[in-house]
Amino acid sequence: MNVTTTNTRQKILVVDDNELVRKTIVLTLLSAQYEVAEASDGIVGLKAVAEAPFDLVITDILMPNMEGIETMGDCAAVFTFQIRQIVTGRRQPHLWFRKPF
Repeated sequence: MNVTTTNTRQKILVVDDNELVRKTIVLTLLSAQYEVAEASDGIVGLKAVAEAPFDLVITDILMPNMEGIETMGDCAAVFTFQIRQIVTGRRQPHLWFRKPF
């Protein structure tokens, strides 16, 4: 994420069906002074993106209702993101963060 020198806080959306993981990420980001929203699955996340722009979306891959890859594709159709990050608890390619952190 590019660091800006303006007084506006960057907005991050955290999408994860695991409440403990989601809350941990949210609290960590809040302590770093980011503006943070959260969603319990991809459908809720997509609704949040439709309502407000975000600088970053962090999403789990395997979730009920709508998985993370599909969520990111649908979010990109609604709003253009510069950075997308996907997290997973399963072994996946090294391009993603593996939970737990």
